[in-house]
Amino acid sequence: NGSGPVWPITGRITTQFGVAHWPYQPTHTGLDISDGKKSGVTPIRPFRNGKVIETIKSNKGYGNHVIIDHGNGVTSLYAHLYSIEATVGQEVTINSVIGYEGSTGMSTGTHLHFEVRVNNKVADPHKFVAGEPF
Repeated sequence: NGSGPVWPITGRITTQFGVAHWPYQPTHTGLDISDGKKSGVTPIRPFRNGKVIETIKSNKGYGNHVIIDHGNGVTSLYAHLYSIEATVGQEVTINSVIGYEGSTGMSTGTHLHFEVRVNNKVADPHKFVAGEPF
């Protein structure tokens, strides 16, 4: 139906949700997905239609990241982006390019940190998107 849910990137999961993730986080708050390509090559798309509520350029933590509101208390975050291609207030679909896979912020290499929150609490993205991202 063109509204998702879909994986925001195709690749392999390099860090699962909820595992110990020192020194970055006590517990990993999302899924790290990498397609093995260099920064700036692979487009990132929203897992579901929504509205962009934050775009942050940073060299710390999540690095460059985009946050999308999907309604009903569900938001998603796409981190370590090479570049941000979305603007706050923009309505996006699963076909919109919101940024490119990168390694900004506290990152171990080029990948996407994909996070889903329900009422601001992190949730396992596997509960929202079926299968695996490859």
